[in-house]
Amino acid sequence: MISVDLAWQLVAKEFTLPLIEEVSLRESLGRILAEDILADRDGPPFDRVTMDGIALHSKQLKFKKTFKIESIAKAGDPEQALVSIENAIEVMTGAPLPRGCDSVIRYEDLSIENGMASINFEIPATVTNIHFQGSDFKKNEIILKKNIKIKAPIIGILASAGISVVKVQRHPKIAIVSTGDELVEVNEIPLAHQIRKSNLYALDALLNSFGFTDNELVHLPDKPLEIYLKLEALLEQFDVLILSGGVSEGKYDFIPKALKDLSVKEIFHKVSQRPGKPLWFGKKQEKMIFGLPGNPVSCLVCLRRYFIEGNVNLAYEVVLDEDIKVSGDRVFFQAVKLKNILGEVRAIPLAANGSGDYLSLKDSDGFVELDPAKNPFIKNQVVKFFSWSLS
Repeated sequence: MISVDLAWQLVAKEFTLPLIEEVSLRESLGRILAEDILADRDGPPFDRVTMDGIALHSKQLKFKKTFKIESIAKAGDPEQALVSIENAIEVMTGAPLPRGCDSVIRYEDLSIENGMASINFEIPATVTNIHFQGSDFKKNEIILKKNIKIKAPIIGILASAGISVVKVQRHPKIAIVSTGDELVEVNEIPLAHQIRKSNLYALDALLNSFGFTDNELVHLPDKPLEIYLKLEALLEQFDVLILSGGVSEGKYDFIPKALKDLSVKEIFHKVSQRPGKPLWFGKKQEKMIFGLPGNPVSCLVCLRRYFIEGNVNLAYEVVLDEDIKVSGDRVFFQAVKLKNILGEVRAIPLAANGSGDYLSLKDSDGFVELDPAKNPFIKNQVVKFFSWSLS
């Protein structure tokens, strides 16, 4: 049996190379960018007019207040040029600044009549109302770094850089597998000795809460050959196998042997933690396999603490709202409810009746990790927290 810290290190190092796929720009929203994006040209790509008005050479403001309008430049037109430095060009927002001009005077500060523009106010003799070429970024500059989440503004930046196909981290294809003859479908009436397949749906929901949506639910009976053949097929089809139950040391816990027979490398089995001691983890080539305990609290905690955390790395610190003393010598995952007091996030421990008491989690926001070597945990102590969702 290994420590939680070692188990986490062994799992975390397997997430160094994310899966990558290409999607269309419109399909990339909410995904994680998998490449740095370079500007294909300066931004803005030309000296851009930012106000409707007239463009002129600012030195002329020392000598005159009325200017002849030579022409009109609008957004979408090629760059124009000032014929006479004593004149002006009427310009619209977004138009390229005409050559020979270095300032734009707003319509609000002008009177225009019979092709002549008169300035009504005292204008400082400085360059104004121009968004200069390259002032935001230069060509070949990194404008977006990989590993950021693609939101609406990012879509706009990608589009402006001419990126119509985006490299993003691919959602792994995940098979969520329950085992056990005692399990029946959710819509069935169980016999006295049976229970419904609640773990499958809880694990699927937890994965969905963190953006893992390419999941398939599978159930296996307690039959060694059927387990072997089905796992063999799943290892071909999926990137990750999340197995619920069948990983302990009971006579009908066939999962570890089946995985061994399928040449899956066992990285560890059993972790000094509660709930979740029987946790099994292994790999076959690039495929990851997590054998979670069958108890409902245990499987959710292990999935969140190891597989999900390996992908999202979202644990953060909270403050305990009361004293806790951890019994035994294993790391304890304590379900908590959070409250925010004057900007400080505090964790309120919730009572439970063991790892089978799934009802105890209904009011929880997640759990904190408590190492008994650090006993006792006192009120206001800072501890690590793992949430049940991104929000």
